[in-house]
Amino acid sequence: MANRTLATRSIAVVAVLGLLFGVVGMLGTSYAAGLTKKQVKTIAKKVVQKQSKKLKVKDSSMLAGKPPSAYQDSAKVYRTTISSPTQDVAIVVPGLVAGRSYQVTYSAYMVGAPAGDSYCFLTRSAGTTPLQDYADHPGTQAGPACTGSAVVTMGAGQTLTFFVGADGNWTTQSDPPDPILISVIELDSATSQALSPVLRPAPPGR
Repeated sequence: MANRTLATRSIAVVAVLGLLFGVVGMLGTSYAAGLTKKQVKTIAKKVVQKQSKKLKVKDSSMLAGKPPSAYQDSAKVYRTTISSPTQDVAIVVPGLVAGRSYQVTYSAYMVGAPAGDSYCFLTRSAGTTPLQDYADHPGTQAGPACTGSAVVTMGAGQTLTFFVGADGNWTTQSDPPDPILISVIELDSATSQALSPVLRPAPPGR
């Protein structure tokens, strides 16, 4: 986003510089050399105001023909509360479109869950067939909390579901409210590359 903002500002700077050079050209170099800074600023201001209607950032090739709004990061945050004690919850993340990639982040706090296995994770599925799990956050303590984040690229007919649960009943915190939160940010692009881990026979020393 910083690079895009810088590029947009650069376009405006180049345009203003072009107008200033135009001022010098219209006045002649010998005449312009005798002007004071205040006079140059006054003349430049009038030229910029006159030409400003012709300066359209949307016409620049650096924006690839997209409106400025297309270059603004926008996050959607979904929330829900669990007031009736339960052990397991599944939440389908809404608004995801096939062929696009998203940064998906979740947080949950299971009040009242006893010590034992707890879990939070995202699953991308096609119908009832799980395709991949993301951002697993298991726990064993009482009253577990979990957070996780993943980049997910959706395919046709696929859904993304957030699963959260524990060995005993739990609810979300009500006072002060601490609902389950899922935030979604659409990405311009995302690429996947395999890593090459090195297997070691024993935990290494620090």
